[in-house]
Amino acid sequence: MGKMTTRRRRHLAAACAITALAALCAAPNAAASFTGIDYPVPTTNSTPEGIALGSDGNLWFTEESADKIARVTPAGVVTEFSTSTTDVHAGAITAGPDGNLWFTEMGANAIGRITPSGTVTEFTVPLAGAQPTGITAGPDGRLWFTEHAKSRIGRITTSGTFLAPFKLPVANSPNEITAGPDGNLWFTESGGIGSVTPTGTIHQYPDGVTPSNPQGIAPGSDGNLWFVDQSDRVYRSTTSGTITQFPVPTTSSGPTMIAPGPDGNLWYTESFANQIGQLSTSGSTLTESPTPTAGSTPFGVWPGPDGNIWFTEEIARVGRLNLPHLNLLNIYYIPNKYFIPNIARLGHQGDTVSWLMLAPGQRGIIDTTGLNLYGSSPAGGPVATAIGGTFSYAFDWAGTFTYGDPFHTASHGKVMVPIVVTHAVGAVETAALTWASADPPAGDVFDVQVEVPGSSTFVDWQTTAALGGSFGPSDPLWAGPGTYRFRSRLVNPGATGQASGFSAARAIALS
Repeated sequence: MGKMTTRRRRHLAAACAITALAALCAAPNAAASFTGIDYPVPTTNSTPEGIALGSDGNLWFTEESADKIARVTPAGVVTEFSTSTTDVHAGAITAGPDGNLWFTEMGANAIGRITPSGTVTEFTVPLAGAQPTGITAGPDGRLWFTEHAKSRIGRITTSGTFLAPFKLPVANSPNEITAGPDGNLWFTESGGIGSVTPTGTIHQYPDGVTPSNPQGIAPGSDGNLWFVDQSDRVYRSTTSGTITQFPVPTTSSGPTMIAPGPDGNLWYTESFANQIGQLSTSGSTLTESPTPTAGSTPFGVWPGPDGNIWFTEEIARVGRLNLPHLNLLNIYYIPNKYFIPNIARLGHQGDTVSWLMLAPGQRGIIDTTGLNLYGSSPAGGPVATAIGGTFSYAFDWAGTFTYGDPFHTASHGKVMVPIVVTHAVGAVETAALTWASADPPAGDVFDVQVEVPGSSTFVDWQTTAALGGSFGPSDPLWAGPGTYRFRSRLVNPGATGQASGFSAARAIALS
Protein backbone atom coordinates (compact mmCIF):
# COMPACT_ATOMS: atom_id res chain seq x y z
CA MET A 1 0.00 0.00 0.00
CA GLY A 2 3.04 2.24 0.20
CA LYS A 3 3.90 4.88 2.73
CA MET A 4 1.12 5.60 5.23
CA THR A 5 1.17 9.34 5.84
CA THR A 6 0.17 11.32 8.91
CA ARG A 7 -3.27 12.19 7.57
CA ARG A 8 -3.83 8.70 6.24
CA ARG A 9 -3.03 7.14 9.63
CA ARG A 10 -5.70 9.34 11.20
CA HIS A 11 -8.27 8.13 8.69
CA LEU A 12 -7.42 4.47 9.00
CA ALA A 13 -6.75 4.12 12.71
CA ALA A 14 -10.24 3.04 13.80
CA ALA A 15 -10.93 0.96 10.70
CA CYS A 16 -7.66 -0.94 10.96
CA ALA A 17 -8.68 -2.14 14.39
CA ILE A 18 -11.58 -4.04 12.84
CA THR A 19 -10.07 -4.98 9.50
CA ALA A 20 -7.91 -8.00 8.83
CA LEU A 21 -4.70 -7.41 6.88
CA ALA A 22 -6.02 -9.49 4.00
CA ALA A 23 -8.86 -7.03 3.52
CA LEU A 24 -6.38 -4.37 2.47
CA CYS A 25 -5.92 -6.33 -0.73
CA ALA A 26 -9.54 -7.38 -1.16
CA ALA A 27 -10.49 -8.76 -4.56
CA PRO A 28 -12.63 -6.45 -6.75
CA ASN A 29 -16.35 -7.04 -6.78
CA ALA A 30 -17.09 -9.32 -9.75
CA ALA A 31 -20.58 -7.82 -10.13
CA ALA A 32 -19.36 -4.26 -10.74
CA SER A 33 -21.35 -2.35 -13.33
CA PHE A 34 -18.87 0.29 -14.48
CA THR A 35 -15.44 0.17 -16.02
CA GLY A 36 -12.79 2.83 -15.91
CA ILE A 37 -9.26 3.88 -16.57
CA ASP A 38 -6.56 5.42 -14.43
CA TYR A 39 -3.52 7.55 -15.15
CA PRO A 40 -0.13 7.52 -13.42
CA VAL A 41 1.04 10.57 -11.51
CA PRO A 42 4.63 11.58 -12.41
CA THR A 43 5.78 11.56 -8.77
CA THR A 44 5.58 7.88 -7.91
CA ASN A 45 5.37 8.21 -4.10
CA SER A 46 2.89 11.07 -4.10
CA THR A 47 -0.18 9.55 -2.36
CA PRO A 48 -3.03 11.45 -4.09
CA GLU A 49 -5.92 12.29 -1.74
CA GLY A 50 -8.44 15.13 -2.14
CA ILE A 51 -9.93 15.91 -5.56
CA ALA A 52 -12.15 18.71 -6.90
CA LEU A 53 -13.39 20.15 -10.19
CA GLY A 54 -11.77 23.48 -11.04
CA SER A 55 -13.06 26.53 -12.86
CA ASP A 56 -10.81 25.62 -15.81
CA GLY A 57 -12.75 22.42 -16.49
CA ASN A 58 -10.02 20.13 -15.14
CA LEU A 59 -9.82 17.99 -12.02
CA TRP A 60 -7.36 19.08 -9.32
CA PHE A 61 -5.99 16.85 -6.58
CA THR A 62 -3.55 16.94 -3.69
CA GLU A 63 -0.43 14.77 -3.42
CA GLU A 64 -0.20 14.25 0.32
CA SER A 65 3.32 12.89 0.62
CA ALA A 66 4.91 14.80 -2.29
CA ASP A 67 4.22 18.45 -1.37
CA LYS A 68 2.45 18.94 -4.70
CA ILE A 69 -0.92 19.84 -6.18
CA ALA A 70 -1.78 18.22 -9.51
CA ARG A 71 -4.14 18.90 -12.39
CA VAL A 72 -5.60 16.25 -14.67
CA THR A 73 -7.48 17.04 -17.87
CA PRO A 74 -10.54 15.00 -18.93
CA ALA A 75 -8.17 13.28 -21.40
CA GLY A 76 -5.93 12.14 -18.55
CA VAL A 77 -2.96 14.51 -18.90
CA VAL A 78 -1.46 15.09 -15.44
CA THR A 79 0.56 18.20 -14.52
CA GLU A 80 2.11 18.75 -11.09
CA PHE A 81 2.81 21.99 -9.19
CA SER A 82 5.01 22.15 -6.09
CA THR A 83 3.96 23.90 -2.90
CA SER A 84 6.16 26.68 -1.57
CA THR A 85 7.17 24.78 1.58
CA THR A 86 7.95 21.15 2.38
CA ASP A 87 6.24 18.54 4.55
CA VAL A 88 2.89 20.29 4.05
CA HIS A 89 0.83 17.06 3.84
CA ALA A 90 -1.83 18.57 1.57
CA GLY A 91 -5.17 16.85 2.08
CA ALA A 92 -8.58 18.22 1.12
CA ILE A 93 -9.13 20.52 -1.84
CA THR A 94 -12.12 22.55 -3.05
CA ALA A 95 -13.08 25.01 -5.78
CA GLY A 96 -13.21 28.53 -4.41
CA PRO A 97 -15.60 31.36 -5.30
CA ASP A 98 -12.64 33.26 -6.79
CA GLY A 99 -11.96 30.67 -9.51
CA ASN A 100 -8.94 29.24 -7.66
CA LEU A 101 -8.49 25.94 -5.83
CA TRP A 102 -8.04 25.95 -2.05
CA PHE A 103 -6.51 23.14 -0.03
CA THR A 104 -5.47 22.21 3.51
CA GLU A 105 -1.88 21.67 4.61
CA MET A 106 -2.09 19.58 7.76
CA GLY A 107 1.66 19.27 8.21
CA ALA A 108 2.42 22.96 7.61
CA ASN A 109 -0.61 24.17 9.60
CA ALA A 110 -1.67 26.27 6.62
CA ILE A 111 -4.32 26.83 3.98
CA GLY A 112 -3.09 26.82 0.39
CA ARG A 113 -4.42 28.49 -2.74
CA ILE A 114 -3.50 27.56 -6.31
CA THR A 115 -4.57 29.40 -9.44
CA PRO A 116 -5.61 27.51 -12.60
CA SER A 117 -2.19 28.42 -14.03
CA GLY A 118 -0.43 26.77 -11.08
CA THR A 119 0.68 29.65 -8.82
CA VAL A 120 0.65 28.51 -5.18
CA THR A 121 0.20 30.80 -2.16
CA GLU A 122 0.13 29.54 1.43
CA PHE A 123 -1.46 31.15 4.50
CA THR A 124 -0.43 29.98 7.98
CA VAL A 125 -3.33 29.25 10.35
CA PRO A 126 -3.03 31.67 13.32
CA LEU A 127 -3.26 28.97 16.01
CA ALA A 128 -0.23 26.67 16.02
CA GLY A 129 -0.91 22.95 15.76
CA ALA A 130 -4.47 23.35 14.47
CA GLN A 131 -4.04 20.60 11.83
CA PRO A 132 -6.42 21.92 9.12
CA THR A 133 -8.03 18.90 7.50
CA GLY A 134 -11.23 19.47 5.50
CA ILE A 135 -12.12 22.53 3.43
CA THR A 136 -15.10 23.77 1.42
CA ALA A 137 -16.53 26.93 -0.15
CA GLY A 138 -19.21 28.50 2.01
CA PRO A 139 -22.39 30.35 1.06
CA ASP A 140 -20.82 33.58 2.33
CA GLY A 141 -18.05 33.61 -0.31
CA ARG A 142 -15.39 32.42 2.16
CA LEU A 143 -13.52 29.16 2.59
CA TRP A 144 -14.40 27.11 5.66
CA PHE A 145 -12.06 24.49 7.11
CA THR A 146 -11.78 22.15 10.06
CA GLU A 147 -9.05 22.46 12.68
CA HIS A 148 -8.82 18.80 13.63
CA ALA A 149 -6.44 19.06 16.58
CA LYS A 150 -8.12 22.10 18.16
CA SER A 151 -11.78 21.16 17.55
CA ARG A 152 -12.55 24.41 15.77
CA ILE A 153 -14.10 25.48 12.46
CA GLY A 154 -11.97 28.09 10.71
CA ARG A 155 -12.68 30.64 7.98
CA ILE A 156 -10.52 32.43 5.47
CA THR A 157 -11.37 35.04 2.85
CA THR A 158 -10.28 34.70 -0.77
CA SER A 159 -7.69 37.40 -0.11
CA GLY A 160 -6.08 35.22 2.56
CA THR A 161 -7.39 36.88 5.74
CA PHE A 162 -8.32 34.52 8.57
CA LEU A 163 -11.54 35.32 10.42
CA ALA A 164 -12.37 34.36 13.99
CA PRO A 165 -12.86 30.57 14.21
CA PHE A 166 -15.73 28.83 15.96
CA LYS A 167 -14.92 26.33 18.71
CA LEU A 168 -16.97 23.15 19.00
CA PRO A 169 -18.97 22.89 22.26
CA VAL A 170 -17.83 19.27 22.53
CA ALA A 171 -14.20 18.80 21.42
CA ASN A 172 -14.77 16.00 18.92
CA SER A 173 -11.91 16.64 16.43
CA PRO A 174 -13.70 17.62 13.18
CA ASN A 175 -12.59 15.92 9.96
CA GLU A 176 -14.21 16.79 6.61
CA ILE A 177 -16.59 19.66 5.86
CA THR A 178 -19.09 20.57 3.13
CA ALA A 179 -21.68 23.22 2.33
CA GLY A 180 -25.19 21.97 3.01
CA PRO A 181 -28.49 22.48 1.20
CA ASP A 182 -29.78 24.49 4.17
CA GLY A 183 -27.18 27.24 3.83
CA ASN A 184 -25.08 25.93 6.71
CA LEU A 185 -21.74 24.13 6.83
CA TRP A 186 -21.70 20.46 7.84
CA PHE A 187 -18.75 18.46 9.14
CA THR A 188 -17.87 15.01 10.38
CA GLU A 189 -16.29 14.56 13.78
CA SER A 190 -15.35 11.80 16.16
CA GLY A 191 -18.57 9.92 16.91
CA GLY A 192 -20.94 11.96 14.74
CA ILE A 193 -21.48 15.07 12.64
CA GLY A 194 -22.12 18.73 13.23
CA SER A 195 -23.39 21.87 11.56
CA VAL A 196 -22.38 25.50 11.85
CA THR A 197 -24.34 28.49 10.57
CA PRO A 198 -22.51 31.28 8.70
CA THR A 199 -22.74 33.31 11.92
CA GLY A 200 -21.22 30.58 14.07
CA THR A 201 -24.07 28.71 15.77
CA ILE A 202 -22.96 25.08 16.14
CA HIS A 203 -24.99 21.91 16.60
CA GLN A 204 -23.55 18.41 17.08
CA TYR A 205 -25.61 15.32 16.29
CA PRO A 206 -24.94 11.87 17.63
CA ASP A 207 -28.78 11.31 17.65
CA GLY A 208 -28.47 7.83 19.16
CA VAL A 209 -26.54 6.58 16.12
CA THR A 210 -22.85 6.69 16.89
CA PRO A 211 -20.54 6.28 13.87
CA SER A 212 -17.12 5.02 14.94
CA ASN A 213 -14.94 6.81 12.37
CA PRO A 214 -16.92 9.21 10.12
CA GLN A 215 -14.95 10.70 7.23
CA GLY A 216 -16.22 12.24 3.99
CA ILE A 217 -19.49 14.20 3.92
CA ALA A 218 -21.45 15.63 0.97
CA PRO A 219 -24.91 16.98 0.10
CA GLY A 220 -27.27 14.69 -1.78
CA SER A 221 -29.83 15.43 -4.47
CA ASP A 222 -32.53 14.63 -1.90
CA GLY A 223 -31.71 17.67 0.24
CA ASN A 224 -29.98 15.63 2.93
CA LEU A 225 -26.37 15.23 4.02
CA TRP A 226 -24.56 11.96 3.39
CA PHE A 227 -21.39 10.75 5.08
CA VAL A 228 -19.34 7.58 5.23
CA ASP A 229 -17.79 5.68 8.10
CA GLN A 230 -14.83 3.38 7.73
CA SER A 231 -16.69 0.73 9.73
CA ASP A 232 -18.58 -0.17 6.52
CA ARG A 233 -21.47 2.23 6.90
CA VAL A 234 -22.99 5.08 4.92
CA TYR A 235 -25.16 7.54 6.83
CA ARG A 236 -27.88 9.96 5.84
CA SER A 237 -28.68 12.99 7.94
CA THR A 238 -31.57 15.38 7.53
CA THR A 239 -30.81 19.06 7.99
CA SER A 240 -32.41 18.77 11.43
CA GLY A 241 -29.86 16.13 12.41
CA THR A 242 -31.88 12.90 12.18
CA ILE A 243 -29.39 10.21 11.18
CA THR A 244 -30.05 6.89 9.43
CA GLN A 245 -27.38 4.28 8.74
CA PHE A 246 -27.02 1.91 5.78
CA PRO A 247 -24.56 -0.99 5.48
CA VAL A 248 -22.03 -1.24 2.66
CA PRO A 249 -22.38 -4.61 0.84
CA THR A 250 -18.66 -5.43 0.89
CA THR A 251 -17.41 -5.92 4.43
CA SER A 252 -14.08 -4.49 5.60
CA SER A 253 -14.18 -2.12 2.63
CA GLY A 254 -13.27 1.09 4.48
CA PRO A 255 -15.54 3.79 2.96
CA THR A 256 -13.54 7.04 2.99
CA MET A 257 -14.95 9.87 0.84
CA ILE A 258 -18.32 10.60 -0.77
CA ALA A 259 -19.62 13.01 -3.42
CA PRO A 260 -22.83 13.84 -5.32
CA GLY A 261 -22.97 12.39 -8.82
CA PRO A 262 -24.39 13.55 -12.15
CA ASP A 263 -26.98 10.77 -12.00
CA GLY A 264 -28.56 12.03 -8.77
CA ASN A 265 -26.88 9.30 -6.72
CA LEU A 266 -24.00 9.46 -4.25
CA TRP A 267 -20.58 7.98 -5.03
CA TYR A 268 -18.08 6.83 -2.42
CA THR A 269 -14.64 5.27 -2.27
CA GLU A 270 -14.01 1.90 -0.59
CA SER A 271 -10.32 2.22 0.20
CA PHE A 272 -9.69 -1.30 1.53
CA ALA A 273 -11.75 -3.08 -1.13
CA ASN A 274 -10.39 -1.01 -4.05
CA GLN A 275 -13.89 -0.16 -5.21
CA ILE A 276 -16.12 2.81 -5.98
CA GLY A 277 -19.66 2.52 -4.66
CA GLN A 278 -22.82 4.03 -6.18
CA LEU A 279 -25.54 4.79 -3.64
CA SER A 280 -29.15 5.81 -4.24
CA THR A 281 -30.83 8.40 -2.04
CA SER A 282 -32.94 5.59 -0.59
CA GLY A 283 -29.73 4.23 0.93
CA SER A 284 -29.22 1.24 -1.39
CA THR A 285 -25.79 0.62 -2.84
CA LEU A 286 -26.55 0.13 -6.53
CA THR A 287 -23.11 -0.93 -7.75
CA GLU A 288 -19.59 -1.46 -6.49
CA SER A 289 -17.05 -1.02 -9.27
CA PRO A 290 -13.42 -2.09 -9.00
CA THR A 291 -10.67 0.43 -9.58
CA PRO A 292 -8.80 -0.12 -12.85
CA THR A 293 -5.60 -1.04 -11.00
CA ALA A 294 -5.77 -3.69 -8.28
CA GLY A 295 -4.69 -2.65 -4.79
CA SER A 296 -4.87 1.04 -5.65
CA THR A 297 -6.51 2.26 -2.39
CA PRO A 298 -8.98 4.85 -3.78
CA PHE A 299 -9.40 7.87 -1.55
CA GLY A 300 -11.03 11.08 -2.88
CA VAL A 301 -13.95 11.13 -5.31
CA TRP A 302 -15.67 13.89 -7.32
CA PRO A 303 -17.79 14.33 -10.50
CA GLY A 304 -15.88 15.45 -13.58
CA PRO A 305 -16.77 17.83 -16.43
CA ASP A 306 -17.24 14.85 -18.73
CA GLY A 307 -20.17 13.34 -16.82
CA ASN A 308 -17.96 10.64 -15.27
CA ILE A 309 -16.77 9.97 -11.72
CA TRP A 310 -13.12 10.76 -10.93
CA PHE A 311 -11.13 9.53 -7.95
CA THR A 312 -7.64 9.52 -6.51
CA GLU A 313 -5.64 6.38 -5.79
CA GLU A 314 -2.92 6.30 -3.15
CA ILE A 315 -0.56 4.33 -5.39
CA ALA A 316 0.16 7.56 -7.30
CA ARG A 317 -2.66 7.32 -9.81
CA VAL A 318 -5.85 9.21 -10.60
CA GLY A 319 -8.79 7.34 -12.07
CA ARG A 320 -12.02 7.81 -13.99
CA LEU A 321 -15.12 5.64 -13.78
CA ASN A 322 -17.05 5.77 -17.05
CA LEU A 323 -20.83 6.22 -16.91
CA PRO A 324 -21.77 5.58 -20.56
CA HIS A 325 -25.35 4.53 -19.94
CA LEU A 326 -26.57 7.83 -18.54
CA ASN A 327 -27.16 9.50 -21.95
CA LEU A 328 -26.89 12.85 -20.22
CA LEU A 329 -24.77 15.86 -20.94
CA ASN A 330 -23.83 17.15 -17.53
CA ILE A 331 -22.92 20.74 -16.90
CA TYR A 332 -21.33 21.40 -13.54
CA TYR A 333 -21.77 24.61 -11.66
CA ILE A 334 -18.73 25.80 -9.74
CA PRO A 335 -18.88 28.48 -6.97
CA ASN A 336 -19.88 31.41 -7.78
CA LYS A 337 -19.83 32.00 -11.50
CA TYR A 338 -18.73 29.10 -13.66
CA PHE A 339 -20.62 26.56 -15.72
CA ILE A 340 -18.29 23.75 -16.86
CA PRO A 341 -18.69 23.65 -19.81
CA ASN A 342 -21.02 26.54 -20.55
CA ILE A 343 -21.80 25.41 -24.11
CA ALA A 344 -23.64 22.12 -24.46
CA ARG A 345 -23.63 20.69 -27.98
CA LEU A 346 -26.25 17.95 -28.03
CA GLY A 347 -25.97 14.99 -30.34
CA HIS A 348 -29.69 14.55 -30.88
CA GLN A 349 -33.01 16.31 -30.49
CA GLY A 350 -34.60 15.11 -27.26
CA ASP A 351 -31.32 14.77 -25.35
CA THR A 352 -31.36 15.80 -21.72
CA VAL A 353 -29.09 18.37 -20.15
CA SER A 354 -28.55 17.98 -16.43
CA TRP A 355 -27.00 20.68 -14.26
CA LEU A 356 -25.40 19.42 -11.06
CA MET A 357 -25.14 22.17 -8.45
CA LEU A 358 -21.73 22.21 -6.78
CA ALA A 359 -21.99 25.77 -5.47
CA PRO A 360 -23.31 26.72 -2.02
CA GLY A 361 -26.09 29.18 -1.47
CA GLN A 362 -29.13 29.99 -3.59
CA ARG A 363 -28.65 28.88 -7.20
CA GLY A 364 -30.88 28.00 -10.10
CA ILE A 365 -31.20 27.42 -13.84
CA ILE A 366 -33.61 29.41 -15.98
CA ASP A 367 -34.37 29.74 -19.68
CA THR A 368 -33.21 33.16 -20.88
CA THR A 369 -34.58 32.95 -24.45
CA GLY A 370 -37.84 34.59 -23.34
CA LEU A 371 -39.82 31.44 -24.20
CA ASN A 372 -40.18 30.53 -20.49
CA LEU A 373 -39.39 26.88 -21.14
CA TYR A 374 -38.01 26.00 -17.69
CA GLY A 375 -36.82 27.41 -14.41
CA SER A 376 -39.87 29.43 -13.36
CA SER A 377 -42.50 28.33 -10.86
CA PRO A 378 -46.21 28.36 -11.81
CA ALA A 379 -46.62 31.26 -9.39
CA GLY A 380 -43.83 33.17 -11.09
CA GLY A 381 -40.25 33.72 -10.07
CA PRO A 382 -37.22 31.44 -10.37
CA VAL A 383 -36.87 28.02 -8.77
CA ALA A 384 -33.80 27.39 -6.62
CA THR A 385 -31.79 24.16 -6.72
CA ALA A 386 -29.79 23.39 -3.59
CA ILE A 387 -26.17 22.29 -3.55
CA GLY A 388 -25.92 18.59 -4.38
CA GLY A 389 -29.16 18.72 -6.34
CA THR A 390 -29.69 18.44 -10.09
CA PHE A 391 -31.94 20.21 -12.55
CA SER A 392 -32.68 18.47 -15.86
CA TYR A 393 -34.44 19.44 -19.06
CA ALA A 394 -34.96 17.60 -22.35
CA PHE A 395 -34.38 19.78 -25.42
CA ASP A 396 -36.71 18.45 -28.13
CA TRP A 397 -36.29 21.22 -30.69
CA ALA A 398 -33.46 22.35 -32.92
CA GLY A 399 -32.04 25.73 -32.00
CA THR A 400 -29.63 27.48 -29.67
CA PHE A 401 -31.10 27.90 -26.19
CA THR A 402 -29.52 30.31 -23.73
CA TYR A 403 -29.73 29.77 -19.97
CA GLY A 404 -28.52 31.47 -16.82
CA ASP A 405 -28.60 31.51 -13.04
CA PRO A 406 -31.38 33.90 -12.00
CA PHE A 407 -29.71 34.45 -8.62
CA HIS A 408 -26.26 35.15 -10.12
CA THR A 409 -26.89 36.78 -13.47
CA ALA A 410 -23.25 36.79 -14.55
CA SER A 411 -23.50 33.01 -14.85
CA HIS A 412 -24.80 31.95 -18.24
CA GLY A 413 -24.39 29.49 -21.11
CA LYS A 414 -26.18 27.90 -24.03
CA VAL A 415 -27.44 24.58 -25.32
CA MET A 416 -27.13 23.84 -29.04
CA VAL A 417 -29.55 21.31 -30.56
CA PRO A 418 -28.96 20.14 -34.16
CA ILE A 419 -31.27 20.08 -37.13
CA VAL A 420 -31.11 16.74 -38.98
CA VAL A 421 -30.71 16.87 -42.77
CA THR A 422 -30.35 13.72 -44.88
CA HIS A 423 -31.21 12.56 -48.39
CA ALA A 424 -34.68 11.17 -48.81
CA VAL A 425 -34.62 7.44 -49.38
CA GLY A 426 -33.67 6.77 -52.99
CA ALA A 427 -33.82 10.47 -53.95
CA VAL A 428 -30.50 12.33 -54.13
CA GLU A 429 -32.33 15.45 -55.31
CA THR A 430 -34.53 15.65 -52.16
CA ALA A 431 -33.58 16.50 -48.56
CA ALA A 432 -35.44 14.98 -45.60
CA LEU A 433 -35.34 17.30 -42.59
CA THR A 434 -36.22 16.83 -38.93
CA TRP A 435 -36.15 19.85 -36.64
CA ALA A 436 -38.00 18.48 -33.62
CA SER A 437 -38.56 15.21 -31.79
CA ALA A 438 -41.72 16.46 -30.07
CA ASP A 439 -44.46 19.03 -30.63
CA PRO A 440 -43.62 22.64 -29.78
CA PRO A 441 -44.92 24.16 -26.53
CA ALA A 442 -48.41 25.67 -26.77
CA GLY A 443 -48.36 28.86 -28.83
CA ASP A 444 -44.88 28.22 -30.29
CA VAL A 445 -43.89 27.19 -33.82
CA PHE A 446 -40.74 26.29 -35.72
CA ASP A 447 -39.05 28.83 -37.95
CA VAL A 448 -37.03 26.97 -40.60
CA GLN A 449 -34.75 28.74 -43.06
CA VAL A 450 -32.75 27.73 -46.13
CA GLU A 451 -29.71 29.10 -47.92
CA VAL A 452 -29.76 28.13 -51.60
CA PRO A 453 -26.77 27.59 -53.91
CA GLY A 454 -25.16 30.83 -55.03
CA SER A 455 -26.49 32.79 -52.05
CA SER A 456 -24.93 33.71 -48.71
CA THR A 457 -28.22 34.67 -47.10
CA PHE A 458 -30.77 32.51 -45.29
CA VAL A 459 -34.41 33.07 -46.20
CA ASP A 460 -37.61 31.88 -44.54
CA TRP A 461 -38.75 28.51 -45.76
CA GLN A 462 -41.38 27.25 -43.30
CA THR A 463 -43.15 28.50 -40.20
CA THR A 464 -44.85 25.39 -38.91
CA ALA A 465 -45.78 23.16 -36.01
CA ALA A 466 -44.78 20.07 -38.00
CA LEU A 467 -41.71 18.17 -36.76
CA GLY A 468 -40.03 17.96 -40.14
CA GLY A 469 -40.44 18.18 -43.90
CA SER A 470 -38.79 17.62 -47.28
CA PHE A 471 -37.15 19.95 -49.79
CA GLY A 472 -36.57 19.21 -53.45
CA PRO A 473 -37.20 20.30 -57.05
CA SER A 474 -40.91 20.86 -56.46
CA ASP A 475 -40.29 23.42 -53.71
CA PRO A 476 -40.79 27.11 -54.67
CA LEU A 477 -37.33 27.94 -53.29
CA TRP A 478 -35.56 25.28 -55.38
CA ALA A 479 -32.58 26.90 -57.17
CA GLY A 480 -31.29 23.90 -59.05
CA PRO A 481 -28.63 21.32 -58.17
CA GLY A 482 -26.06 22.38 -55.58
CA THR A 483 -25.41 22.65 -51.86
CA TYR A 484 -28.26 23.84 -49.67
CA ARG A 485 -28.00 24.79 -46.00
CA PHE A 486 -30.80 24.63 -43.43
CA ARG A 487 -31.32 25.92 -39.89
CA SER A 488 -34.21 26.09 -37.45
CA ARG A 489 -35.33 27.71 -34.23
CA LEU A 490 -38.26 27.69 -31.82
CA VAL A 491 -40.27 30.92 -31.85
CA ASN A 492 -43.38 32.41 -30.32
CA PRO A 493 -45.06 34.35 -33.15
CA GLY A 494 -46.82 36.76 -30.80
CA ALA A 495 -46.28 40.50 -30.64
CA THR A 496 -42.95 40.28 -28.78
CA GLY A 497 -41.62 37.41 -30.89
CA GLN A 498 -39.53 35.56 -28.29
CA ALA A 499 -37.32 32.93 -29.91
CA SER A 500 -34.36 30.72 -29.39
CA GLY A 501 -31.30 31.26 -31.51
CA PHE A 502 -31.01 29.31 -34.73
CA SER A 503 -29.43 25.90 -34.77
CA ALA A 504 -26.07 25.44 -36.41
CA ALA A 505 -26.62 25.23 -40.16
CA ARG A 506 -26.47 21.81 -41.82
CA ALA A 507 -25.51 21.47 -45.48
CA ILE A 508 -26.53 18.88 -48.05
CA ALA A 509 -25.71 18.47 -51.75
CA LEU A 510 -28.80 17.96 -53.90
CA SER A 511 -28.62 16.96 -57.56
